[in-house]
Amino acid sequence: MLKFSTLFPIDNDASIEKLIDVAQKWIVGSPHSQLTDDELSEYAGQEEWQHQVGSETLSIIEANTDNYISAGVRYQKQESELRWVTDIVGTKLKSGFYVSVQVSCDTNNPAAYIPGPKKPYIVRQLLDSIGNGEDGELSVTDSPHFLSNSDIELASSLIQGASGVQLPVVYVSAESGNKPFVDAEKLARWFAGMAHVVVEPNREFSFRLMHEVMHNNAYGGAVGIYWPGGTGRKVLLPSISGYDSFHLEREISNALRAGLNTVRMPRYCTWGNLKELNARRRFEKLRSEGSTEIESYIDAFDDEFAAKSEELTEANKEISRLTAELQAAESVGRSVTGEPVLVKGSEKELYPNEYKDMLLLNLTKLQSQVPANSRRDHLLKDVISANTSSGGIEEKATSVKTQMKSYRKMDNDMRNFLEEIGFEITGEGKHYKAIFKGDERYIVSLPKTSSDYRAGKNIASEIVKLLF
Repeated sequence: MLKFSTLFPIDNDASIEKLIDVAQKWIVGSPHSQLTDDELSEYAGQEEWQHQVGSETLSIIEANTDNYISAGVRYQKQESELRWVTDIVGTKLKSGFYVSVQVSCDTNNPAAYIPGPKKPYIVRQLLDSIGNGEDGELSVTDSPHFLSNSDIELASSLIQGASGVQLPVVYVSAESGNKPFVDAEKLARWFAGMAHVVVEPNREFSFRLMHEVMHNNAYGGAVGIYWPGGTGRKVLLPSISGYDSFHLEREISNALRAGLNTVRMPRYCTWGNLKELNARRRFEKLRSEGSTEIESYIDAFDDEFAAKSEELTEANKEISRLTAELQAAESVGRSVTGEPVLVKGSEKELYPNEYKDMLLLNLTKLQSQVPANSRRDHLLKDVISANTSSGGIEEKATSVKTQMKSYRKMDNDMRNFLEEIGFEITGEGKHYKAIFKGDERYIVSLPKTSSDYRAGKNIASEIVKLLF
């Protein structure tokens, strides 16, 4: 079972030998290892080397191709019923020096407890000892990347997956006080070698950015995880942690680690690829020497077959994951053939699934008003049953009614709630002006203080009628 996985660039001027040296020092320096410097000195730059002490096994392979040079260290340790395997593979391409770190754990006992994932210390040691690599326009570092007011284009490319970075981006938005809700410095230390932590300068930046990315940016204290190439995004809101920054930081960490574990590692940075290259090298050497040693040929073929089998196993895991995703997607909606019944106009969605949810909500209301068993009734029922609403509109409307019913003044909790659902709030005389998603067509006026016990319900009703 894969417990941890990441791929990141390091200093391109470093050597493959330096990578192996750092990995060896990590193992010898671990309080959980019995391996010593003297034992590891036997490696001495061999193309393939393996050493075992007690429950520990250390393997090292170096391999070259016409396009890259690569080396890897596999460290295995048996702990009671659990077997831990850590693979560290470095590959020097023309485009950079990339390192993958993967930790897996398995057991023969299905009832055995397998601990949760932890970031192995080797990631920090690689960055500290070898140096940070360049990833597109960002450096791999344990400090946040603080955006300036002029960085709208950079922020837009990061969120839309067009910046060329290989690591995911953890985008930390600003609250109403122009401060991040979470501790960005802490997140950057946690995620060094796993993701870039990017911090926007202020709330005004959010609203400028919103129009560049079609409202897909995290804002109002929320944190977004944006995957390379625009392959996915996840926005985590302060409300999911009860407006507790510590618990939101944990949610971000869990989401990032889970996502990294589902990303398939490039073949050039896998242990299986190293095994295959090494077996092929041995076979070619035997053939070039005209060797007739059948056993040596068999061993070389067996090693190559084992390497292919390992890659096939990983591929099957990926197929299983994609199959599960496909089944989940199919459970949400059906496939459509022919021309669509309706085509979107020029209005942009102000939140995900707004078009579809709004139409289904109104069609459902309309369906209850038409004559039963009429043609209109049958057509409306057919469209409604063939589509599934995300429930977002009803959820937002219910949330507004619940949160706003006791409104008397604009305290911090109320401001945080309104900004989280999409309002920008400004002061204006005796009232606040709340603009939804920066669109001047959707403005709500709120009294700074009110003695009317019905004020909150009236405001909630106004917001729901206007937007939901």
